[in-house]
Amino acid sequence: MKAARIIVPVLIVLLGFSCGSKKTEVADDGVYYTCSMHPQVMEQQPGDCPICKMPLIAVRENTTQQAGELQLNERQVQLGNIRVDSARVRSLTQELLLPGRLVVNQQALTTVSTRVMGRIEKLHFKNIGDRVQQGDPLYALYSEELNIAVSELLFARDLAAKTASGAADPDRLERIARNKLLAYGLTEAQVNALATLERPPYTIEFTSPATGVITDLPIREGETLMQGAVVMKIAALSSLWAEAQVYPMDRARIALGAEGRVTLPGLPDTVITAPLTFANPELDPSSTIGLVRLDIPNTGGILQPGMQVYVHVPIGEVTTLALPTDAVLRDGEGSSVWIATGPGRFKVVMVTTGAEAGGFTAITSGIKAGDQVVISGAYLLNSEFKFRQGSDPMAGMEM
Repeated sequence: MKAARIIVPVLIVLLGFSCGSKKTEVADDGVYYTCSMHPQVMEQQPGDCPICKMPLIAVRENTTQQAGELQLNERQVQLGNIRVDSARVRSLTQELLLPGRLVVNQQALTTVSTRVMGRIEKLHFKNIGDRVQQGDPLYALYSEELNIAVSELLFARDLAAKTASGAADPDRLERIARNKLLAYGLTEAQVNALATLERPPYTIEFTSPATGVITDLPIREGETLMQGAVVMKIAALSSLWAEAQVYPMDRARIALGAEGRVTLPGLPDTVITAPLTFANPELDPSSTIGLVRLDIPNTGGILQPGMQVYVHVPIGEVTTLALPTDAVLRDGEGSSVWIATGPGRFKVVMVTTGAEAGGFTAITSGIKAGDQVVISGAYLLNSEFKFRQGSDPMAGMEM
């Protein structure tokens, strides 16, 4: 009986310790477990992520988090490549962005025309876009006038050979005949070759005076052409014109000689810098829009007439508070940025934006110099906030 009385208090003491130890195993209400790769996972107990099977990490809830704020742990900040920088005053070069296209440089355009009446017996190049080299045969022409001129050359050659060496200027007629053929568009080499023949050829070949691409070909084989008729046009594409449209209100802000930048949507890695060389003093009567032009080199021949371009024209500098353009989020509600309010804590702020230049956007209101602004990862923060809160962080905010 005495032994029973002793055992009962001992059991009560042991049960008391046991209850006390179980009580210490209860999880802290201020801590939850999440995955650094999948922050949407929130568990009350430690374990593995059900998505990627990585060990969950403990995160303490922020009981002081305010509306519009988001808190991430250090691992999430690193994985999201979230970088913060101080907002500061910068000098921005303001630019006009003008749409345009590439066209043939008219100063590098060669028009091939006939200098004598005749019939096109053969065209060696029959398609627009064909490339020709200087000296290539372009077409063969039958012309009675040319045949007569060649006959005169051969007659003068034979006469000079028969004339006594003491006669006055025995080669005069031959020189006259040569000059006549040169005036008809033949080269010195062609005239020299003709002078060795016994009789005039049926047709005469005419060669290309320039290297380039055929941009116009209005004639066909068998056609008879009058003197001065255009046979083809050859454009040297080693340089092109970038012609851009400009509204009259902006024309006065553009200075000739200013260095412009040409970008091409089809070649995003290509940026060409060239001075503005021309501004049309007249407006297009159909659109009342002006035109400016830049001469740009076509190194490597990768540019083609007809390509769409954008011309960036500098119009002055402005000193203002500015952020990298990627730091500014825009939607139907307006513009916003994320600022750091503490370690791992971020808050969205509405801002008013101004001019954009050189990858920066002017901020006219909403933040001040020195504020710690998220310059990389702002879109990720915005998406994470919407996922966690189920709402837009900008909703209900006033500009």
